[in-house]
Amino acid sequence: VKGHQYSLWIAGGSGDFSAETSDPNIATATIGRNDEGKRAVIIVVEGEGDAVVTVTDKSSGYKAECLIRGVKESTSLRIGKVLCRVDAAGRTDEILEDMKLNAPYQEGSTLVMVYDTYTPAVTGTWAVSGGGNIGSPVASGDFAYEEMSAVYPAYMELAPITDQIYWYKTLKMTQGSNVTRYAMFCIRGKETRSHLISYHFRLYEDLTQEYRAMYPDADVKAAVRVLVLE
Repeated sequence: VKGHQYSLWIAGGSGDFSAETSDPNIATATIGRNDEGKRAVIIVVEGEGDAVVTVTDKSSGYKAECLIRGVKESTSLRIGKVLCRVDAAGRTDEILEDMKLNAPYQEGSTLVMVYDTYTPAVTGTWAVSGGGNIGSPVASGDFAYEEMSAVYPAYMELAPITDQIYWYKTLKMTQGSNVTRYAMFCIRGKETRSHLISYHFRLYEDLTQEYRAMYPDADVKAAVRVLVLE
């Protein structure tokens, strides 16, 4: 994956090695130590495409090669639930029905995020497909992570998180001229018997101002739509 570092343990040989790649724009290789302190080839993926890493035993002249394929990091998440919540003095059923009907993505859809850069900011592209959108054009655009102004915005009380929050950001999703910002939370799941830990995500979209304008007589105090991603 582009931007990541990997190590390949070197077993045997004289102990005097050199490493090179066929294209340093795709991957670089050096001789070093892995996390266990063993001699290893340290490979850093720099770009997309194929490169061959060659390790040479300087004493014997023996060479070993491996193919490195650089790809962009991506995350595929299923939209398991779409939660709609509102705190209003009246017309709550109408508001909730409207929120559900106008949800841009439906349960069962898949959100794929492909990462382009990590510094100075995390950016990339996104696409949603499947679910109830089958047969319709795929929604897609650009995304960027931004710092969140409030750790726990007030509207989240309508759909609180009860598990441990691992990290949080503002997710800015752009589709053409439309920009949507979500409060994005990575949530730590329970540890299994095999000591594996699962993580899931919640994207909170604050719709308070929108529904206050649409239903001025309902005294809307807060309105939020939540995508539960698995």
